[in-house]
Amino acid sequence: MEPLAQIEHLTFHYPHTTRGITDVSLTIHAGDFIAVAGLTGCGKTTLLRHLKPEIMPSGERTGSVLLWGLPPDQLDDSTDISYVPQRPREALVADNLRDELSIRLASQSQQSQDHQHSIPQPNPGSSLQASDIVGFLGLAHLLDTPLANLSEGQAQLVALAAALSTRPRLLLLDEPTASLDSVTRRSTLDLLRRLNADMGMTIVMTEHHLQGLLEIATRLVALDAGHIVADDRPREALRTLWKSDQPRSGLLRSLIPDIPHYFLMTAPQQLSQQHDVDHSDHTSRRPRLPLTVAEGRRVLRERRRTEKKFPKTNTPQDRHKTVPSATVSHRWKPSLGETALRVRGVTFGYPGLYTSAVSDLNLTARYGEILAITGQSGSGKSTLLNLLFGTVAPQFGTISWFEPHTHEAAPSAAQSQSTTTSHHCRFVQRLKRLGHRRSPSVARSDIAYLPQDARPILNLTAGLHPEKLTTSTDPLDQSIGQQQIEAIHLTLQQKKSVILLDEPTQGLDAQEIAHVGALLRAQAQRGHLIILTTHDPSFYAEYATRCVVLMAGQIVTQGNPRAIVSSLEYSTTPLHRLLARDYPCILTLHDIPQNTVPERSHHGAHQ
Repeated sequence: MEPLAQIEHLTFHYPHTTRGITDVSLTIHAGDFIAVAGLTGCGKTTLLRHLKPEIMPSGERTGSVLLWGLPPDQLDDSTDISYVPQRPREALVADNLRDELSIRLASQSQQSQDHQHSIPQPNPGSSLQASDIVGFLGLAHLLDTPLANLSEGQAQLVALAAALSTRPRLLLLDEPTASLDSVTRRSTLDLLRRLNADMGMTIVMTEHHLQGLLEIATRLVALDAGHIVADDRPREALRTLWKSDQPRSGLLRSLIPDIPHYFLMTAPQQLSQQHDVDHSDHTSRRPRLPLTVAEGRRVLRERRRTEKKFPKTNTPQDRHKTVPSATVSHRWKPSLGETALRVRGVTFGYPGLYTSAVSDLNLTARYGEILAITGQSGSGKSTLLNLLFGTVAPQFGTISWFEPHTHEAAPSAAQSQSTTTSHHCRFVQRLKRLGHRRSPSVARSDIAYLPQDARPILNLTAGLHPEKLTTSTDPLDQSIGQQQIEAIHLTLQQKKSVILLDEPTQGLDAQEIAHVGALLRAQAQRGHLIILTTHDPSFYAEYATRCVVLMAGQIVTQGNPRAIVSSLEYSTTPLHRLLARDYPCILTLHDIPQNTVPERSHHGAHQ
């Protein structure tokens, strides 16, 4: 069977830069579900855009690209290929999902009639097709919601519905789950699995975080610096990344999801060199590299039967004893300052909606905190940040900002001779400064705010300092992840006392996420208040000092991030779901003491 798409020895570079892809060869067959992974800026989006003729990037190109055996320039405006960008709003033209589907279905019907040289006729089936798509995706509740009022996660699902309206044979998705909470992400991945398995749709999807994706993908393609370093079935590709002897092998290992990463760490001789076995072969004792919690638990049960040193009791007291002491020894405990923010009874609702985006919300924050706001898509996280920054005003309630306390230096000998009146004036001024409450509109000069779309920050900086804009930092020549990192650095350089960040880690690989976490921790240690929204429990468990969970615009709970993540069942980290029975304090790979790895590897090798 002729491949659906074939790329041979493709080398591409953007103008005036070296960024791009080098000598890439890739064959896509009908029915494939290909996950494309790689570090930030490795060329994933560039590769994806070469499969859609209308958005193929401009630059220096060698090699060949064939789609259904034809060059791309012969397939312009083809409805057989749909593309959903990482910023989904860029793919939408109407004000709501209903109008978006009507426009696309009408356009598709017109093209079909033009192709048949027939007289245009109204298409009574358009409404039925729209109903079919909306019902399949479960988006009936968003049908008439203005796109401006949708969260980024909801906008991603709406863009997916619009892409499916053309009934494509090839679906291209660029980081479709980057803005989704963990529960919505799993439901979206299940939806993509159904599209691939039940509808036979070919899917090529770029993704940084592979947990939950590899068990439904048929292939994993890993890129590094524009080169393909792995292209195989997911388990074999992960082993290739683990055993890579390239200079960047440590970085490539960061692409491996936590569950297979954990088993490759603790039993490398046993799992890194074995090939997959048939699912139906229940007599084989060769272990498969676990990708899911269920597969991982089966391996752990086998370990308990063969390893005497592995904990075998399940009482709460015994579970507490099995927690390695090193899991909490490195935790950062900041010294918090005085009150910075007090929110009292704040309510805000968007026009045209029956429910409030934020309802009767009460919150306080202190300088020196990293306050993480989490919750499902559409729970009001971004709205809360806009309220704090003053982009929108609360309809009820108050938001009060307090200036940070500044310690004055001791007076010099000359200053000590000041009059009593001068001392009194300075004392009164200090009292006013410490007790003065300001509205968000006044306090905006002391607040740095980075929205989910980082381009306004980059464009503003480029306009203010054009002499600092070089080809290496030009936003037009950067990936979305690189733009995000650049915008975070620019935001922190403002040296504001309060820093608001909306999903700062979206589109970033594990190494860049750790870099961002270290930057935020350093800022908090200097006394800044950092308030951020995130869907990533691993990130806020590792770096936040306090967590607030929102649901339908109201605070469900708040407190210690690790305690909150440990108490969750569905929105927790994959590693906690796997190891909660024996190691309830292990939430991320950073919690695994290195001195326990050789022992587990030694015993695992003799199974």
